[in-house]
Amino acid sequence: MTFLNATLLTGTAAGSIPLLIHLLQKNKRKPLQWSAMQFLFAQNLKQRRRIRFEQLLLLLLRVAIPTLLALCMARPLLSSLRAPAQTLPTSLVVLLDDSASMASPSGPSSAFTRAKFVTERLLRNLPRGSEVALLGMSDPQAPWTEFTVSTERALALLGERTPLPATALLKDSLEAAAEQFSKAHLPTRRLVIISDFQKSNWSPQDATLRAKTIERLRSLSLPPEITLCDTSSEPFENVAVESINFSKLPVGVGQRMRFRTTLHNYGKKPRTNLSVTWTIDGITATPTTISLAAQESTQLLFQQAFTERGPHTLQVSINHDQLPDDDTAWATIMVSEPLPVLLVNGSPSKEPLEGETDFLQLALQPRTAQRNPAESFFLTDVVEPATWSEKAILGAKVVVLANVATLSVQRIARLEAFVQKGGGLVVFTGPQIDADWYNKNLHRSGRGVLPARIDALQNYKEGSARNPPSLTMPVPGHSILEPFSTSDAPFQDLRIQSWFTLRMPAPTDAAPQPTTILALDDGSPLLLERKFGAGIVLQCAIPCSPTWSNLPTRPAFVPLMQKVIAYAANATSSPQNLSTGDTITAYLPKKIGNSTATIITASGKSFPLAIQKKDDSVFVEYPDTRLPGVYTVASEDQPNQLFAVNLSQLESDPEKLSEDAIQAIAHQYGATLSHAGDSLEIPPAKGAFGREIWTPLLWTVLIILFLESILLQRFRLKKETTP
Repeated sequence: MTFLNATLLTGTAAGSIPLLIHLLQKNKRKPLQWSAMQFLFAQNLKQRRRIRFEQLLLLLLRVAIPTLLALCMARPLLSSLRAPAQTLPTSLVVLLDDSASMASPSGPSSAFTRAKFVTERLLRNLPRGSEVALLGMSDPQAPWTEFTVSTERALALLGERTPLPATALLKDSLEAAAEQFSKAHLPTRRLVIISDFQKSNWSPQDATLRAKTIERLRSLSLPPEITLCDTSSEPFENVAVESINFSKLPVGVGQRMRFRTTLHNYGKKPRTNLSVTWTIDGITATPTTISLAAQESTQLLFQQAFTERGPHTLQVSINHDQLPDDDTAWATIMVSEPLPVLLVNGSPSKEPLEGETDFLQLALQPRTAQRNPAESFFLTDVVEPATWSEKAILGAKVVVLANVATLSVQRIARLEAFVQKGGGLVVFTGPQIDADWYNKNLHRSGRGVLPARIDALQNYKEGSARNPPSLTMPVPGHSILEPFSTSDAPFQDLRIQSWFTLRMPAPTDAAPQPTTILALDDGSPLLLERKFGAGIVLQCAIPCSPTWSNLPTRPAFVPLMQKVIAYAANATSSPQNLSTGDTITAYLPKKIGNSTATIITASGKSFPLAIQKKDDSVFVEYPDTRLPGVYTVASEDQPNQLFAVNLSQLESDPEKLSEDAIQAIAHQYGATLSHAGDSLEIPPAKGAFGREIWTPLLWTVLIILFLESILLQRFRLKKETTP
């Protein structure tokens, strides 16, 4: 015998209550001797035996009532009383793949149409008294319906469903199924997984994670029988707009941006006369016609300079094919206000290009921009360490320390507070800095604002046996290095004579390990970054002047410095280009007051958003990004924020698993495998499930209650009529 709700067996302890009451109410008689007692003793002994029997009988019945009720609630099963599997009520969970690939026509109908037909046939053939839960794989945390005994309601909800332009979350779906089975009410349980078995969704990389979830299902007290149903047919032809790549750092008015889109033909046939259309802020450019061979990928370039500040949109579209959801990709670009930068010049000079920050200021604000600041994205303010005021740092987005020897205690506290709240800090070393002072006051064994400890000064001399140092890019895809992604050796003409060795601290919870962006060929960091509070700190082992290197005179200096400063200012910005399923996070001004925020989805629907506050940040979040397109966050008296959401590339590849691979998965899961045309009737039970016997137990309780009531009345009547 097994129990569906074994924890409720503790209720059988209630059977001791009538016994305790009986013992507590037992009369304690005091013997009293009198002369006529000897004539009544024989008759009294006979009555005492009868009364004791009646009391024990009533006590037994009263103990049985709560004990049997607790057994009923624990729902016992007797394996010896199995019924035919086809007649047993079943707890059924259906995981139905409703991802984008299921909508593509393969054969006379789509895979999703066949999946709905299989599910409908399965629901209509369920034994009477069964319960069913339907879950879509694109969003398994929001079931179409949790367990319900109304198959008509489940069928109605199934009929309303269509595939979504989203990815199948297989591992999350299995976890959601396990969660549903923890709420099941019936001993016979079954899980049916209906999918097109797209290879990208059933990748070997996630097999280990899926296996852990399957083990969780198997470890349930009553594990479900698992059935895999393949509704796919021949792979469909598909060309996808895979991505739009561009610099994610802030840009200014008039700055020319380069966009690169990737197109891929996943089909087995070539595509000719493929029209590619670029749309900027709703204005369509002249289409481009290309051809793609089977399984071929290509990239197209597009350049655009924006004349107005604020959010802008870019859309790339191709001719619709069998999977239209990936024929369009979106991107959003924020053209920002001019970026205020405070340059703290540790070695000022009245001579041109002799000061420590002269080359950096020129890189951020060319001569033409200095005459007309409106033409520049960077607004520089150069100060000396002794004249640095609190007002100057409050108006800046980024602070640059260039060969600054030391700082006062008040300025250190002000600088750390600035970075903690989301400001950017860039530290350039130089011959004037006091390394011991920096380590003691700014680094503080990894707890301070400086990412790395400044160690020994290194020098290279011409003619020495040592090779001149060269640069490497440990993280070639870093945002700062985007201008050099297409160049083979952007720093090949760089010459460094002196540099500081930067020693990174061991990572801790309070101080994460810094990231090396540029390094020397011996592995020594040249430029590294680390988060500090809500801000970003970048540390460079050489100055931004030509004192120790020729970097300021090389062509790479201007784009490198502009990216460094823009990256440092980008700490508190949220990603605006996302994939389906990602959560939109929009930061709002801190003094927003009682304003409200609204999200306008890709389908045009509007929803209010709750404004949240955490630390010094004010923001709103929206997690339901299953539909690709452009989302808009609007708040009172603030410019709109745009977010581009694109379909994951996983759904674009139509290749499905081979029959052998699907058979291997079924074997791993201990599941049976069927196809769209097969019968999905419930197979004979493999486990030791039996028939529930709580119903006869409940009838027994009712009979005992009735019997106890009759006996109690009869015993009382007999007591009253006894002389």
